[in-house]
Amino acid sequence: MFSSMFETLFAFDSEREVFLWEYGDKSYGIIPYFLTKTIIEIPFSFVTPFMFSAMTYFAIGYENEVDWFFFFSLAICMIVICAASYGMMISTAFKSAALDLAPLFMMPLMLFGGFYANSGGYPDYIGWIQYISPIWYTLESLFWNEFDGNNTYDHIWVDPL
Repeated sequence: MFSSMFETLFAFDSEREVFLWEYGDKSYGIIPYFLTKTIIEIPFSFVTPFMFSAMTYFAIGYENEVDWFFFFSLAICMIVICAASYGMMISTAFKSAALDLAPLFMMPLMLFGGFYANSGGYPDYIGWIQYISPIWYTLESLFWNEFDGNNTYDHIWVDPL
């Protein structure tokens, strides 16, 4: 997540002057610029995560199913696109301090994403943060993908009673 977010932070920071010049010249609007930029970056957002998925999925020992692998790859690609979107949002909101403030926005999303603690264990007054975290949705989908209907490991559980 951090690598794709910081790529977007660096890219928009260098494109800011050109965008402002062309926007002021009425060449195009804000919505067409951001939609075009996002659509153009989508193929590049799929290459690296798919290669990562291809290297790690079978090495980890996940189920040896093609459709499950492609779902895993799609989930990883979607979180990369979400991170790039967060990077774009942060870089447009904060001109020069975006690189400094990006971890401030991303760390709570990581902490409440369910990777470090169970999502049901948070107090109610801060538990809502998990629902705005793309990490939480990605982990939930990956858990569902791997363990839903999986009876492979039923023989390991021994009832203590």
